[in-house]
Amino acid sequence: MGFNVQYSDVSYEEKLAGLLNDYTNIRANLNFSRNWTPRNKALFTATYRTYEAEGEDAISGYGVSGGIERLLSEKTTLRVIAGLENTETTGGASEVDPVGEITLFRNLETIRLLAQYRRVVSGGGSGNLTTRDIININFTRD
Repeated sequence: MGFNVQYSDVSYEEKLAGLLNDYTNIRANLNFSRNWTPRNKALFTATYRTYEAEGEDAISGYGVSGGIERLLSEKTTLRVIAGLENTETTGGASEVDPVGEITLFRNLETIRLLAQYRRVVSGGGSGNLTTRDIININFTRD
């Protein structure tokens, strides 16, 4: 079981013709994992967030996701997570976005490889939350 909080308070020195807004983004996650078998682990996350941007409606939201982490071999692990995140503005607008992750870990004697695709809902300077697709490839040699 785990708990984490991410806090961002962003201020822009120059506002590019109203394209950038100062904002505060707070996100809290409660994580739980349980081993089903020596090779399979169930993963669950509950999320809460608030987002406030200068001159825009405040946004609050919550989400849930679940998935599995499977040991494919002694050195390779696959993680698959899927969920939904609901956001609501003080103006009454509501939106539900799919979120998720597919990650492959490979640990060799002197090399570690991570290949990852994630879909997340995140705050930014545009004055609202956006859904982002992220690809991460990490290669490390000891």
